Amino acid sequence: MNYPPSINALLVYDGNFFKICRRYYRYDVEPHAWLNIRALGDYLRAQLADELGPSYKGLVRIVEQHLYIGRQARERLTVTSAQDWAEFDADLCQAEITIHPRRVFINENGDTVEKGVDVELTLGTFDRAAQGGKIDAVILVAGDGDFVPLVQTLARYRILTMIVGFEFVACYPDGKPYGAGVAEELKRAANWYLDLGHEIKQRGSTARLRALFAAGGQPRKPEKSVATLATPPLRCLGTIKNLPENENFGFLTGDDGQIRFFHGSEMNEDCKFQDLVAGMRVVFTPHQTTKGQLAKKISLENAK
Repeated sequence: MNYPPSINALLVYDGNFFKICRRYYRYDVEPHAWLNIRALGDYLRAQLADELGPSYKGLVRIVEQHLYIGRQARERLTVTSAQDWAEFDADLCQAEITIHPRRVFINENGDTVEKGVDVELTLGTFDRAAQGGKIDAVILVAGDGDFVPLVQTLARYRILTMIVGFEFVACYPDGKPYGAGVAEELKRAANWYLDLGHEIKQRGSTARLRALFAAGGQPRKPEKSVATLATPPLRCLGTIKNLPENENFGFLTGDDGQIRFFHGSEMNEDCKFQDLVAGMRVVFTPHQTTKGQLAKKISLENAK
């Protein structure tokens, strides 16, 4: 097959599949750290270039990243789950991934029911890849066989596909099993299949794979505050970056370039969370914890 001289790729995550896999490395196996989502994008771009051939080194570019996911209402989350979601959102924001959330529901048996996530992923990916004419390849992090028609349709538009998956079985602390897998028909439908879990297990000593965890999280330890390497300034300037809809938290970018998570309860009296908008200039106190960079005591820059 003749490939274009350079490749524009669309990176798409089945968020529920990916979140389970990310949890697996944080809590159940070495290195007990979160997968670094920004580094993962760089890794998958390099892997696609490797599949295309030596002449494509440096010629593959990820032009868009999207994640589709179902989310429970906040009041149904445990403390640990809420913390995990906050860390997940912070990492997605730092990696500049567009999030497409859909509310999930609990049925009469207590099971989580999600509706429309796979359909929205399929339609959104097809629309961006096949209709725009600017996408040459789709990297899909997913395992569900329901995505086979999407991959087959993209092939008819001469769009390359690489499926990225994980395959494992583990248990929650209460002994309930969980895991991930990839449908064989999905593997066969794509141009390439990358078993990332196998790569991590077999070749985890390579520099490229080590980078997936180098800055993605801390080993699982008792929750204790940690000292920063250098004492930060008492108050810093920054800009509101993102305020997820219907949530009581957001992200800001400090003038030092660091993206920080903040909760709505961390506002000073002169600044109300509901009055914030993206692009607004604020003053805050930075904090470093085991969960990453946080911003507290947030005020408007021009507040008296």
